[in-house]
Amino acid sequence: MPVEGKQIVVSAVLFQEDDWWCAQCLEYDLATQAKTLLDLRSELERVLVSHLALAEELQRDPFAGLPSAPQRFWDMYRTGKPIPRSETRYWATNDTALPPIEPRLRVA
Repeated sequence: MPVEGKQIVVSAVLFQEDDWWCAQCLEYDLATQAKTLLDLRSELERVLVSHLALAEELQRDPFAGLPSAPQRFWDMYRTGKPIPRSETRYWATNDTALPPIEPRLRVA
């Protein structure tokens, strides 16, 4: 069951493949893509919030059972340029606070 008030740290590497911007989370093997960097942030938030909301509904820990990303993405993150942190907090539609996510983003 999720712990109320628990903060979740999610690191992601952002990179381009052809005409697409991609985001690969590290602690959990989640990824998304979009045509612009601004849209990529929205897509990444959508994926993360969806997982949080589903975990809340199922009364289980967020991201339970997801492995970490393959090593090549960790290497890309290590050599990437940091993006300033965001103070974004996510909320469920029923006004129940979901655990805040602290994003750590780097562009490779």
